[in-house]
Amino acid sequence: MAKKLNKTKLIKKYFGDVIKEYGFEYGGADAWTWNFFRQKENVKQEIIIMRHRFFADQIKLIFFTGVYCWGDQEPRHFIEKYKDKEFWIYETEEEYISILQEFAGIVRDYGLERLEEMLVPSDPIFATPEMHQYLYENYESLIAEADTKYDFEKTGEEGINNISMLLYQNRDKAYEEVKEFIVVMSALYIEIIIKDIGGKVVFENRKCILKEIGRQKHQTLPLVDVISIWKHCHKGGQFNIDSGLIIEYRQMRRVY
Repeated sequence: MAKKLNKTKLIKKYFGDVIKEYGFEYGGADAWTWNFFRQKENVKQEIIIMRHRFFADQIKLIFFTGVYCWGDQEPRHFIEKYKDKEFWIYETEEEYISILQEFAGIVRDYGLERLEEMLVPSDPIFATPEMHQYLYENYESLIAEADTKYDFEKTGEEGINNISMLLYQNRDKAYEEVKEFIVVMSALYIEIIIKDIGGKVVFENRKCILKEIGRQKHQTLPLVDVISIWKHCHKGGQFNIDSGLIIEYRQMRRVY
């Protein structure tokens, strides 16, 4: 076990002072992480040093932007020589400093390029912040519009299945063509859940979220749920009326 180190001081000196050259600022720490960030094209690019939850003498490096489909990116995910290495282990202060210097080199040689790639969604079919905001601000009027446009049952499992069937029927269109349609289907999805189970719509972190659903206070992202079904069908996935949205709906009601 490594002796007690002033880890924050060392991280700031041997890592933070180096990546400061690339515009990264120290954003603070918690029990597990030390965080650095910069703003690029309205995206917060983050570099994180994380210690192991159970072994204090092990740390790893993470790159994150929050852009759709990227998630956490570690050196092992995109650098061949680190493919089998998740945590770096140290025993002395000198070894700790050496790891921090290696991390700074990884940022310089590989991480900056990866963070640039992470500015763009790795999958073009995703719910944009603008779609989330439009749904949040207009879902009630979209529901009223859909009530007159679509003549089918809009409650319970039958209503959920009708939404799924419409998504399937529009599977061959380009994503840009169905974006507006998907927002409308998401509004209907919200209406059915609120009527049958309860819940309230909020806008947090640039996302339209349906919260406090049922006794278990479940929450979901309606747009993400609906897009995932359309995308599955669009990419040639087998359609099963008794799957996807209906499973999510049943889980909310605790039917199982």
